[in-house]
Amino acid sequence: MTGIDGTDAPGHDDDLFAAGDLYGDLEELLDEHAGGGAADGVPVDVAARLDDGLGADESVDWVLFDGDEGRLDLNQRRALVAVVSSRFITAQSKPREWRALVANPGLIRSRLNDMFLELHIDLDREVAYKRQVAPEGERGKFPTLLYDTPYTREETVVLVYLRSRYLVEQMSGTPGRVLVDVDEIVEHSRSFRPPSHTDIAGIDAKTRKAIDNVRVAGLLVKTADEHRFEVPRAIEVVLEMETLERLLEWLRKANGSSDPPDEDRSPDSTTDDPTGQTPQEPA
Repeated sequence: MTGIDGTDAPGHDDDLFAAGDLYGDLEELLDEHAGGGAADGVPVDVAARLDDGLGADESVDWVLFDGDEGRLDLNQRRALVAVVSSRFITAQSKPREWRALVANPGLIRSRLNDMFLELHIDLDREVAYKRQVAPEGERGKFPTLLYDTPYTREETVVLVYLRSRYLVEQMSGTPGRVLVDVDEIVEHSRSFRPPSHTDIAGIDAKTRKAIDNVRVAGLLVKTADEHRFEVPRAIEVVLEMETLERLLEWLRKANGSSDPPDEDRSPDSTTDDPTGQTPQEPA
């Protein structure tokens, strides 16, 4: 995950979102909606093609530096770099790059395919990410640009809480904006520390850093109140139901352990694919 730093929704019952109650409600929802997950809505490529098949506008100046032989304009190149360098991008986190991407996804998809990657775009939830492609037949293994980028323990706790709050709110019968306060997240995260960890100030500092990381990644959106954020729909894609169940189980086990966890070890590891997280069992 690319680096990020750290921060009660109006009208909710404080007791509802205590760790036990929240996850109790969540377990019922997971049972009712087993097998669910974010749809992968990939838009149809509507790019107009020129003679070279790239869909560019002849009036655009493509040369951005001496010797430039690229066939993308400036915003398209920025979008390509954002997709390649980030685990995912959202309309909130990178609005300029998002607009360039959805305006002509075929161009970006083509460049990613050249690197053995495929582009996934969910227009409804306004999130895009890449995946490593697998060879067909007996071609052997493709080279890869992707690498394992583990979440920290604190980032995992924050992500699971945001996804849980989002799910409970959406299933409440009156879904609306899902708002969370920084202090609410920090207090909740304390419940996932073993009794042997008594440095509350240090724990809170790590949680606030994790919150900021999640914000920069685009999974917390600023509001008029600097201490309150909105949880975007992109959380559904980044943390699918199956992954949420696995992480909840990991957190239950870790929370029940009296041994100090390895602070530098992430409870999940990915290959730069936001939907493929596999939590590691606590040591």
